[in-house]
Amino acid sequence: MTDKTADIRSLKQLTHSLITDGLQEIRSKRPNSSIGHEKRLRTAEYFLLEARTYVDGAWEMLMAGNACGAIAVSRWMLEAAMNLWWVVSDGNETEQRLTALAGEALRQDANLLEGLAELWPTQADGLKKRADRARQMRDELGRVKLDSLEVRMRDIKPPERPDWPPLYAIYRICCAAAHPGVKLWERFTTVGQATVSTEPSDNTILTSRTATWMAAASALYLVSLVHCLAKTGNAEKLKDWWNKKVVPLLE
Repeated sequence: MTDKTADIRSLKQLTHSLITDGLQEIRSKRPNSSIGHEKRLRTAEYFLLEARTYVDGAWEMLMAGNACGAIAVSRWMLEAAMNLWWVVSDGNETEQRLTALAGEALRQDANLLEGLAELWPTQADGLKKRADRARQMRDELGRVKLDSLEVRMRDIKPPERPDWPPLYAIYRICCAAAHPGVKLWERFTTVGQATVSTEPSDNTILTSRTATWMAAASALYLVSLVHCLAKTGNAEKLKDWWNKKVVPLLE
């Protein structure tokens, strides 16, 4: 096992433990919360439960040498963090913003089910009924239009949390890694009269380092914003976790 592989395994365990600890704290607060606050805690718990699959997947890709794939997977956690950031940035609109996110999730669910119905004709009737139900539930919420992340994040300032970089810029990096850009100049060169394929010219060490940082940071951002939503946690403790436990493994 190389030192770098050992570091990635350690980072995987650290981020998984961070999310697990966040879940335990959220769950300990939920039973004694008011109805309105309990709904926000359920939202926080949902994102943390879903995040475990993605954060583990990002580290597994890094251990397999797939840095671009790890960055693309980290996009989910960053998008979840930014959605939570948007939700908590205006306490007067939290309920409406959660409703808008729920409506968008129902729209996406309906699209998914309709696509599966085309893919699996023998199950089409049941899938279409579920899609119709999802659209009906969205109608019952009021069909609140959800602006793009870029629009929603435009005027939001960073909360008082540990060392926040421009989060939307990081999200754009992940999006770029997820898109199949046609970078012909990186794969083909002319030798005499012939065109030959080549290996990409990217600095793979820098790419792996960026992907490792992204996988660790996205978990930190998500947990930080979950705490912000739930009004729990300790910003200094999270900052200490990042500086003392994570940063040494990223260098």
